Amino acid sequence: MPEVSGVTSGFGFTYDEPKTNELGQEAFLNLLTTQLQYQDPLNPQSDTEFIAQLAQFSSLEQLRSVNANLDTIELYQISLNNSNALHLVGKEVNISDAMMEHEMGQTHEVKYTVPAGAETITVTVHDENGREVYTQELDGTEPGESEFIWQGVNTDGEPVADGTYTISVKAFDGDGNSIDLNVLQRRKVDGLAYENGQILLIVGDRKLPIDGVSEVFGGSSSSAFGGLKAGTSFKNDYQTAYQPGLLERAYRR
Repeated sequence: MPEVSGVTSGFGFTYDEPKTNELGQEAFLNLLTTQLQYQDPLNPQSDTEFIAQLAQFSSLEQLRSVNANLDTIELYQISLNNSNALHLVGKEVNISDAMMEHEMGQTHEVKYTVPAGAETITVTVHDENGREVYTQELDGTEPGESEFIWQGVNTDGEPVADGTYTISVKAFDGDGNSIDLNVLQRRKVDGLAYENGQILLIVGDRKLPIDGVSEVFGGSSSSAFGGLKAGTSFKNDYQTAYQPGLLERAYRR
């Protein structure tokens, strides 16, 4: 009877049995037994070699078992961290976000950190077409956290139209060198999404990376994040705990 190497389905696909080059424990013992059975009785092999082979195979099996256990622990940790991320839904956070959805009469507060050596701070606002509508050089350049409130006006003090605006904050040193500062705004988290291996916070109709969160506000739950008091730092204690994992859809409250 001819040997069959594969099975062809009616759709034209050929399926071959999966093959592996790995030597399992049973195959290794069979090979060792066969080797002992057919060795030259007048010139037997030293048992030292057999013992070394057994020890090596035993070590390999233990390493494979350890790796499997580590994979299980990692999956559990990822699942736990993603579950904890759900507790941010419904809370307000300070998060990296330079975009502002503006309506007439509305003001916008942003936070930033002044670096050491900065001599001047400049705030600039652009409209959705990239046109500069507002700029101001701020007083006070002491290193540390600071804030700025845009009143929704242009440089001449006239109210701007409703629309989407982007704010940027730059620090300049004495030589005129500049650096863009990270801008934080307070946002409410409406839900979570998982895309391309990253957890995203749903804020309105936008999605922002969770690693942009610096503070979490509100909540009285005893969960990992629900117990945070207003203004609690998020970045150092909790931000690094998040890993992309098992969230495959958006959660909304």
